[in-house]
Amino acid sequence: MPLHDWLQDLAKRHAEAGLRIVSVAQCFDRKTLADYLAQHPFPGDVGVDANPEAAGGLGATFDTYFIDRFNLPRLLLIDPLGRVAWEGDPGFKVGQAPEAPYASYLDDPLEALIGEYHLLERKQWAQAWNATGEVQLERGDILGLRELLQQAHDLGTAYSPEETRAQIVWTRLEALAQDPKTTADWLEAEGGQAAAATVEAWIGMLGVTLDRTAARDFAKLKNHREAKKFQSLVAQMEGYRSKNVDLATKWEEWAGKMDQCDQPFVAARMEALRACMASGDASAKEA
Repeated sequence: MPLHDWLQDLAKRHAEAGLRIVSVAQCFDRKTLADYLAQHPFPGDVGVDANPEAAGGLGATFDTYFIDRFNLPRLLLIDPLGRVAWEGDPGFKVGQAPEAPYASYLDDPLEALIGEYHLLERKQWAQAWNATGEVQLERGDILGLRELLQQAHDLGTAYSPEETRAQIVWTRLEALAQDPKTTADWLEAEGGQAAAATVEAWIGMLGVTLDRTAARDFAKLKNHREAKKFQSLVAQMEGYRSKNVDLATKWEEWAGKMDQCDQPFVAARMEALRACMASGDASAKEA
């Protein structure tokens, strides 16, 4: 039964959901498969079942999925967790090639899985994250990431490293905003006065308004001499950028002044920036 047209249509219809198609041919077709695929291109990946001599019976997957009982073609729909969400045959007539609009028994469970796991939303989110989110995170532009971080949180269980990373950032932001007074005390204890203005902006980003006590504590942190020194140097760098000054000509002088800020997080950040500059990474100029 020729399946290539149906599979090509299936892959095209569900490309936005990230559908991946893996086809397994019988081991006896190994020698003729390449020529067949040249004339009947399949989407995704195509493999060949293990030889009977190695697997026993008619092949490894042939035995594992009871093909002798259910016949071919046999379909398995795998969810994002690697579990079998549905299995069966497509419901096509024996001996006839599927024809458009290619309705099959797979359609309903596949649509249900796409909706249940928000696969369309995840694909769209991943495209946006790969386009701008990763760079913004490296730059520390959390305010600019607010929408993408919120979306990642709303997706629920993470199914990719990118989703996991974004959700961790969101969780940490929520922890900072949960008790602003405690956050202010922590910043002071850790010598993070220079970060107070940024953290306060993050808290506000989540819609949390500081009470009188927390507002007073953050004001005290922002007025600390190290915080003022840091903010002055940040403003200086922003001024260079706005005037299109060649940052390389100002880097050493500016970095030397930044090194004088007695703040642990500033030292760590400068170390990372120096590594970027040494490697010629253009992102250092944006960090």
